[in-house]
Amino acid sequence: MTPTGLKRLRLEPGEALRSQLAQQLFDNDEDVLQAGERVGAFRIVGEIGRGGLGIVYRAERDDGSYSQQVALKVMAGDADPALAERLLDRERRLLARLQHPGIARLIDGGRTDGGRLWFAMEVVEGERLDHYCERRGLPGLERLRLFLQVCDAVDYAHAQLVVHRDLKPANILVDARGQVRLLDFGIAAALDDVAGQAPQAGTPGFASPEQNRGDAAGVGDDIFQLGRLLDLLTAAAAPPRNRHRDLAAILRRALDATPASRYRTAGALAADVQALLELRPVAATGGARRYRAGRFLHRHRLALMGALAVAAALAALTGTYVRQVGLANAEAEAARRRAEDDAAAARAVTEFMVSVFAQADPALHKGEKPSIDTVLEAGTARIENELHDKPRIRAAILFALSGIHLRLRHDQQGYRLAEAARALIGHGAEFTRAELAELLLRQPMPDDLAQAAIARYQSVIDLLDPDDPKTIRTLLYVKLRMASTYPFMGDYPRALALLDEHRYLNRTHGLPEEASVLQLQSLLLGQLERYDEALAMAEQAWTATVEQRGALHPYTVLGSGDLAMARADAGRFAQAHAAADHAIDLAVRLYGKDDGSHLLWSRMRKAYVWLREGRSEHAASLLREVLAASDRYAPGDDASSVTAADWLGEALFAQGDLAGAEAAWRDAEARAVAGRSAQRPDLGQRALWLAQASAGQGRCAEALDRLRAAREHAAAAFDGHPIHARLRGLPGCRERAAGD
Repeated sequence: MTPTGLKRLRLEPGEALRSQLAQQLFDNDEDVLQAGERVGAFRIVGEIGRGGLGIVYRAERDDGSYSQQVALKVMAGDADPALAERLLDRERRLLARLQHPGIARLIDGGRTDGGRLWFAMEVVEGERLDHYCERRGLPGLERLRLFLQVCDAVDYAHAQLVVHRDLKPANILVDARGQVRLLDFGIAAALDDVAGQAPQAGTPGFASPEQNRGDAAGVGDDIFQLGRLLDLLTAAAAPPRNRHRDLAAILRRALDATPASRYRTAGALAADVQALLELRPVAATGGARRYRAGRFLHRHRLALMGALAVAAALAALTGTYVRQVGLANAEAEAARRRAEDDAAAARAVTEFMVSVFAQADPALHKGEKPSIDTVLEAGTARIENELHDKPRIRAAILFALSGIHLRLRHDQQGYRLAEAARALIGHGAEFTRAELAELLLRQPMPDDLAQAAIARYQSVIDLLDPDDPKTIRTLLYVKLRMASTYPFMGDYPRALALLDEHRYLNRTHGLPEEASVLQLQSLLLGQLERYDEALAMAEQAWTATVEQRGALHPYTVLGSGDLAMARADAGRFAQAHAAADHAIDLAVRLYGKDDGSHLLWSRMRKAYVWLREGRSEHAASLLREVLAASDRYAPGDDASSVTAADWLGEALFAQGDLAGAEAAWRDAEARAVAGRSAQRPDLGQRALWLAQASAGQGRCAEALDRLRAAREHAAAAFDGHPIHARLRGLPGCRERAAGD
């Protein structure tokens, strides 16, 4: 459904600068800017190009704050100052909303000394989409995948109530990483609203019929232009023959002369293109039964081919093909037999896995499509009763099924199958070092969490070579897990050192910075009350998350929430609220307005900001809602509820409600005894809170007992941890000195 506010707001890129007033401004032939001239905070370096709407320069920030290059677009002419200022304000607010990895960002804007409008945009180093495809000779399927990136960026813009209206190859670049970047999403204010002109946006050949008529803007304009772009990309390199019909149907719908008959959203168009890639039925065809049956057969044919490919890959990975010149005949024969055995084992593994997923046929389940859990349960039951005489094959299948279960959060089943695979070591099973390392990780944590975990992680690290690119990702993962465990033991310096080592290995192997590492560093620095350092790290983590995951992703929800907390700790409350609200908005868009864990987690971050800002009433109200919803969502096994109860205690204590605070902290204590809730570091802070609540209510004996318990917990923390300073005493309760 088209967003109802879109036409009303008339936010159309380029519309303002195509109006009668804009054309009047451009008629004045102003001198071009020269290298070295300043515009706002930027110094002109040189000219990038010219268009009907102005001149684009490369410029550098020149205000001494930091180094930055921008693409600076300057418009020519004289405008009424009040009107130009209004236009500028609307444009900056509009473009600032577009924060997406596929859209060039607005950085700044203003007016030159001569009254000309200018906008500084992110510099995008890349190649036009069509040229990128042609120079590399990309096949049709790769072109479709790039097109999906374009759709994602356009769909995001539509969700922000912004239409582009000039989508064409010249406005779409592909950078060195293969990331599509859309340009010219602005200058998008509706100057027509005051100039009395209907917009005539669009490039000939790409403009929609309604654009050519001068109709008001709508999502349909961009859908039509996406259809033209898709037609252009696939004309030179169409998909394989068995997909022509689907592509033709998609193009017919996208390019329909009537906007209401086109795809309703860019996301719907993208869904059909994705279905085409995966040989699933596309909505544009109408979905006849014979057509859907044909697509089903094509998909399963590819699955079978894929299974055979997996068999070949397994054979190559597990086999040892020895062709060394001069090898003795006996050794050569033994190697040949080993290769044959490896190939036979790989075929057997593949045949078993294919037979497991063949059970997904609805005909075997009374016409109902079975869930993946049902299929896996049947396969797991089979492996427990089969192949006992073939331990090598049995171990490989157990390993594969264990990984699938763990990814689906079937932890106990995954652990059990991994243990069964480990039991076959020395009885015919064979694993690589990386696989052995993975098996060691696939175990539940014992009660003595920290010490046992560190020992286990170290045994995994000992198996892996830090210089081996084949196992470096496993090694980095284990080091991150180890770094997240040391805080349970109070050893923050060791944790931070491991994270620095992780980042060094990342750079050494040319891998991108991991946002999760930066986030953990920020969290630990915040707990050590090094708030400025924590905030700097959180900002880096947020940038990395958006670049690597996109603007709408589960990790982006987490990153925005973490950024809110770091900003609140640093006293930047307005920015903290903005980040917390963004995390909530992302969670709603991803998961819906329910009480799921992601939304609860985001709302907790909002409460944390209120708590640090001193607005304890707001924090307490929201935390009570979170706890009630958490008990409905995951009663007795939600780690977040422990933190929520602790923060509720802080909020009530700040209001002077000591009894309420004590009850909240005792609730947190009770929640933190089982399940995931138990696995969180406690260096005596909750015991200290309870001691303070008891002291405030005049129960000094109990308070001092709690204080001693807190000190026992804190003994594990390194000397520089802030907890030690907090444990020096209790107001109103005097500890007896030795000899009293």
